[in-house]
Formats: sequence, C-alpha cells, structure tokens
Amino acid sequence: MLLCYALSTVQYCKLILPPLSLTTYVVLGTMGSAAAVFGDLVESMMKRAGVVKDSSKVLGNALGGMLDRVDSLCASFPVMYYIYQVML
Repeated sequence: MLLCYALSTVQYCKLILPPLSLTTYVVLGTMGSAAAVFGDLVESMMKRAGVVKDSSKVLGNALGGMLDRVDSLCASFPVMYYIYQVML
C-alpha cells in the first residue's frame, strides 16, 4: 500500500513542481507517503486514547470528523516541504 502511495505522490509532484531529478521525486514520494501514513496512525492513536470516535461532527457521522480528512496532510506537508527545500 505504501508503494502505491509513493508512486501516486511521485506522479503528483511531477505535475505541480518544477522539473527535478527522478531521485528527488522518489524521495519526496516515499517520505511524504510514509509521513502521511504515520500521521494517520498517530491521529487514530490519539483518538483511541481519548475514547473518541470522530474528531468533530462538522461533516456528519457518515463522513467522520474533520481531522480524519486532513490528518495525513498535517504530517506529510511539512515533511515534503522540508525535503523539497533541502533537495533544491
């Protein structure tokens, strides 16, 4: 599953970033995907520790909480930004 995340992230980075080396795209895709999975797991762990099913009711019960939608981004965006700045 992480490989699929990494490959899709590499393709997405190719679309939105200026031309970079394939190595940079692979590092961004792999590290960004790993950070996204890690962020999702950490957020789930915090919810279980707090005995909370959804982090908010903004989107309704069927869609889960608002943080459930962005927890992966909260972890992966800073990691990908830092790697992009370092590898530029």
